[in-house]
Parts: sequence; C-alpha cells; structure tokens
Amino acid sequence: MAKKKETRIIEEEKRIKHDQTVPLVIKRERMFKMVRDDGSFNDELFFELIGNDIRRKILSKLSKFPRFASDLAIDLGVSKQAIKKHLDKLVEFGIIEISLSQTDQKKQYYQISDHIAIFSKIDLTPNYFSLQCENTPDDLSKAMEILEHDPRTAVTSSLKSRIDYKQLNFSLKALGQQLHTVEKEITIIEKKRKDALLQKTVLLNRIQMIINALVENDLEKEVIFSLFFDTNSTVKGITLEEILNQLFLRKKARAGTPKYKYIKTDEKTLQRGQELLELLNLLINNFGFIQSEGLKLFFDFD
Repeated sequence: MAKKKETRIIEEEKRIKHDQTVPLVIKRERMFKMVRDDGSFNDELFFELIGNDIRRKILSKLSKFPRFASDLAIDLGVSKQAIKKHLDKLVEFGIIEISLSQTDQKKQYYQISDHIAIFSKIDLTPNYFSLQCENTPDDLSKAMEILEHDPRTAVTSSLKSRIDYKQLNFSLKALGQQLHTVEKEITIIEKKRKDALLQKTVLLNRIQMIINALVENDLEKEVIFSLFFDTNSTVKGITLEEILNQLFLRKKARAGTPKYKYIKTDEKTLQRGQELLELLNLLINNFGFIQSEGLKLFFDFD
C-alpha cells in the first residue's frame, strides 16, 4: 500500500514538472566571499553575516519560497533601500541568488542558492567549547537527485486556473507523514546528542577538579586538560603542532597560505613551545596511557 502511494506521488510530481516554468538564475562570474582563497568555507564571515536580525529573518523567509525585495520590505517592516543592502550582502557572500521568471524577466526574485548546505554546531558549557561549521552542497545534490522537478520553480511556475484539492490533499498528506517520521528521528538523535554532551561535560568537570587538586603549574594544567577535550583525536594521535594550535589558538595551516601568516615566531611563543615539549615528555614518562609514536602523541586506554 505504501509503495502504491509513493508511486502515485512520483507520477504526480512528474506531471507537475511539465507545467512549470523554469526560472533563469543570474550567475555572476566571480568568487563569492563564502569561499576563502584556499577554497575553505569562510565561517567567520558567515557568523558575522547572520549576526544581523534582519538578515536572519530574510533567510527564514527565503527558505520557504523565493520572494521579491519589495515583499520582504513590507513583511519585515523596513525600507526597500535597507532590504536591498541586506540582500546585496547575502548575494555577495553567496548564500542567496537572484532569479528571473522566463515569462516576465522584469520580475526579479531572491532565493537561497542551490550551492548552500551549511551545517553548524556550537557547544558551550563551563568545561567544554566547540564550534564547527561546514558547507556541503554536494551531499545535498545527491539527496535531491530523487526529485523530478526543479525546486526553484515553487514561485516562478505559472499560476493554475483551478486547484485540484483532491490531488493536493493526497500528496501533501503522504509527504507530510514521511516528513513527520524524519523529524521525530531528528528529535531523538538531537536528544541523544544533548544527553551525551551533558555526560561529557560532567566527566570533563571531574577531570578538571582532579587536575586542579594535583597539578600546580598553569601550563601543565591546560595541556593535560586539553588532551581530554577531544579524545577521538587523541586516541588516533595528535601532533605537537596541533597541540600548539589548540593552546595558542593559532590558525590552522591551509594550502597555499605562507606559514608566517599562521605561526607565531616571537621569543615568548618559542619559549612556551619549548616548555610544552618538555612537559609532554614528562607526561609520556609518567602516564602509562599516554604513548608516543614518531611525531604523534596518543592515548592508549587498552
């Protein structure tokens, strides 16, 4: 029964596809600010961009349907000039793009770019901080391959003279049920992740208390505690340079970026680096679960 329903939905989507007008997307031959010179995602500029309340509301609106700038100005209660400035920033970054209807190219819509699939995580507790952000449009493209139509035609498609409520009811009910199942799965996963992070924080707190009670030197405290921040990495192996990056919050090496741009070579930093090296040797000699192999240090809990 479920397969028959799915087949009917797919057939209906194919039928709808032929009635839609594909929008013309304006492409600019330039590198967007979203991409750094080395090809990595510009997460600093991304967080700065969405730090603005109006731009967050614009993205919320566009994630549902493409919109005119004038409609956005009315809905958000700001001037057209102000909306245009915010839209320009989002276009420059590469988060949204402009599309024109082929039936009336005077109509200019704004929509979320199809090269966007940004996923971010921010975890902050008294004993743990982690920020991760990445753009994975290829993963989204693979997931969207099952679609038989262009999602961007949601607003730019021609208007229907009559609404088929019977077909609309059938399709939306079936897809809504599937969506609800997926959302329940996401809720369960997110709850499990939250519970696991709380448990991780409790364990890190206990580790911190023991270190504070038994270790006097501040650098030694930070080094030992930092090794427990991400035990997945530490078990696999972590290099001295990676430990230095964590402690001194240095920028990571990127392809095509000269070392002098992300490595400090002043006397105090070099001195701290030498102290760190001596400290790591001390830890290796005194902690049975800390091992070294070549230039890597790793945890061995077996």
